Amino acid sequence: MKHCGFEVKGVYFIIIGCAAVGGNDKKGGFGDRRDEAFIAIMGPLWGVVSTLIPTAIYLISGNVIWGAIALFNIVLNVFNLLPFASLDGGRIIRAIAFSINNWLGMAVLVLGLGALCWLVVTVNQPLWWALGIFMVFLSINELRYEYLSRHETGRIRMRAGKMIGYFSAYLGLIAFYIFVFIMLISNEAVVLAMESLVQ
Repeated sequence: MKHCGFEVKGVYFIIIGCAAVGGNDKKGGFGDRRDEAFIAIMGPLWGVVSTLIPTAIYLISGNVIWGAIALFNIVLNVFNLLPFASLDGGRIIRAIAFSINNWLGMAVLVLGLGALCWLVVTVNQPLWWALGIFMVFLSINELRYEYLSRHETGRIRMRAGKMIGYFSAYLGLIAFYIFVFIMLISNEAVVLAMESLVQ
């Protein structure tokens, strides 16, 4: 975040992983789509490290607890890559879409909000309802901000090469997590160990 001119107020460990919490030295949020995409991709990239370490320990030692920790990390990281405005995946997709065209960016935000509302209604889990409703409010707030600031000049868009690079990295991260996920769930003991961890 400091790389892009934002103040970092702290790094906090959340369950198994961490989050950087930043202040904002730039008026009105991300004015630069390159900064938004760069900061958004960093979380999932560090998530790769937090997945590779327990996966390597599991493969070397055969201890299913490490496999369960890696599996849990994958679930968290894939959730974070979903294309909803309040998550890193949504920020990456949004930065790309707004770099192409403001109205495409707005359409992506509206579609993401619609999909999020549909999930809140259809998934029958009280914990998900609380999280989902919170994410809906965040998404509405971001949609409102983008709509009100759509005519601002000086907002730097990404060039085609950067957009292709970030989108390729986004797809590569998803492919990595799917590959490791399939490898881990092939051992039923790892799945059972993860179930015991989350209970």
